[in-house]
Amino acid sequence: MRLSDFTGKGTVAAAILIMSLWMQTAFAGTHRPAEVRIENQSVTVSTTISGATYLLLRIMGPSGNHIGDWQTTGAPVTWALPEQAENGLYRYELRVGTTPRKARTADTNTAPAAREHVESGVFRVTSGTIVILDPTAEETGMIDNLGTQALTAVVWVLDAIASPAHADQVILDDAIITGSECIGNDCNNGESFDFDTLRIKENNLRIHFQDTSNSASFPQNDWRILINDTANGGANFFGIEDSSAARRPFTIEAGAPSNGLYLSATGNLGLGTATPLTDLHLVTGNTPTVRLEQNGANGFAPYTWDLSGNENRFFLRNVTTQTSPLVIDAATGAMGLGTLAPRAALEIQQTFKNADLLLSYKDVTKDGEPEVITKIEASDTAARMGSASSHPLQLMAASQPFVTLTPEGRLGIGTTTPSDTLHVTGNAFITGNLELGSSRTLKFNITPLAPHDAEAALTALEPVRYRYKSDPDEESLGFIAEDVPDLVATNTRKSVSPMDIVAVLARVVKDQQETLATQQKAIDALQKRLDALAR
Repeated sequence: MRLSDFTGKGTVAAAILIMSLWMQTAFAGTHRPAEVRIENQSVTVSTTISGATYLLLRIMGPSGNHIGDWQTTGAPVTWALPEQAENGLYRYELRVGTTPRKARTADTNTAPAAREHVESGVFRVTSGTIVILDPTAEETGMIDNLGTQALTAVVWVLDAIASPAHADQVILDDAIITGSECIGNDCNNGESFDFDTLRIKENNLRIHFQDTSNSASFPQNDWRILINDTANGGANFFGIEDSSAARRPFTIEAGAPSNGLYLSATGNLGLGTATPLTDLHLVTGNTPTVRLEQNGANGFAPYTWDLSGNENRFFLRNVTTQTSPLVIDAATGAMGLGTLAPRAALEIQQTFKNADLLLSYKDVTKDGEPEVITKIEASDTAARMGSASSHPLQLMAASQPFVTLTPEGRLGIGTTTPSDTLHVTGNAFITGNLELGSSRTLKFNITPLAPHDAEAALTALEPVRYRYKSDPDEESLGFIAEDVPDLVATNTRKSVSPMDIVAVLARVVKDQQETLATQQKAIDALQKRLDALAR
């Protein structure tokens, strides 16, 4: 429709409307987050966003290899073309963030932040030099390649005999085309469509979906389908552009493999396969990998993990530190934490620091309830296993705790409440010597045991026969702890020290031996006198 078709006030209104629509289309999405300057030997990127705190330049080589990442807190980034650079088309990606650096208060902290700005593009390297494209160069199509004079003559004839054909045609009704349709400068008279119903054919291919809604309550975003770059040396791709936001959320590069992205009728998504067997099925010829990259744009420190698997192992790789903290051996099923070759069902290996395993129990329903922690640790001097909290350590058999070590350092065998450093409930069988520490260096207030005290204690001792409740089949001889004299009694009156009884016996026997020796001397003297009288 032409402006001359309007008259009176309608002319002005129509002009304003058409100018408004043109400006909306012309300026939609023109703001770019960064400025890219490509020179013969370098690529420089600087942000155009006020308050930028993050700028990343990532470059991929012609074979899809990762050349590298260059990152700053907003300052310009320059990548210098290395010597012996591979010829071909290079791709770059820019990311600009405005969120200040921050620390995560919890592993689950995913608080929203300002969305980063993303832009991508290509450049070509030939013979060690980045090709600088001529911005004034025009791309030509099939018709443009015809001889200039012949083309001029054709246009002159068409203008002379059918000038109305060059005017826009407005069809004020539904249009039905029963055959195929070709749109574009390079469509031919007698075009062979094969099975194509609609064909778009020229050197620059774009389909623009322009929503002309002018009320704030209605959606009005514009979209485009893009086919290939329009610049010389650009990329070949199929893309979908959010034209209002100047973003391209979807791109398929030319040369992508068959079934690179395949959504089955069941909703399964295949990457590299047309027969996805699970919700997400990734297929490749060598070590399929999923990368999880936190790039730093939202203020958190950049960090990258890879999850991979092949015929040897399944592993989690920390790309940032170049370590593999988790490995599962494909042949044995053994799991390694910190080692690529686990030697047991589970092996934890650390370098120059203790390797430990914690098992913890916490009742989150009870406020202030202490956490129970079990720890197994290998250090540079010892192997340790035990409780890392103020709780006893127990060794169990048949789900029963037979050995208990309390936080106070008391060891109970057959009891969960040991009352001494070693507390055994039941019999103890020893095939070697039982030695009790008795060195002078272990004692103080050492005084001789008086004979009369020993004799009094021995007189008060009442040996008895009895059977232990824990071993009713065997009879024993001994004493009742509550009945022994104070000299040999323990503080608890629940046990008897064999050494105390031995000391009393030794003192009494020693005194008796001295008495017997004195008596023997007297007997010997009397015997001599009798022998003398008998002569």
